[in-house]
Amino acid sequence: MAVDEAAQTLSADEREHLRAAGEVPDWFLADVERRYRELGKQR
Repeated sequence: MAVDEAAQTLSADEREHLRAAGEVPDWFLADVERRYRELGKQR
C-alpha cells in the first residue's frame, strides 16, 4: 500500500523516467518508508 500511495504522487516526468530508466526519484524510497511507518501505527 505504501508504494502504491507514493507512486500516485509521481509527476508525469517522473513516471516517464521510471518507465524509461527503471529508476525512481531520490525522494521516493524515503516517502515509501515514511508511509509504511504511518500505516504500521494505524494497526
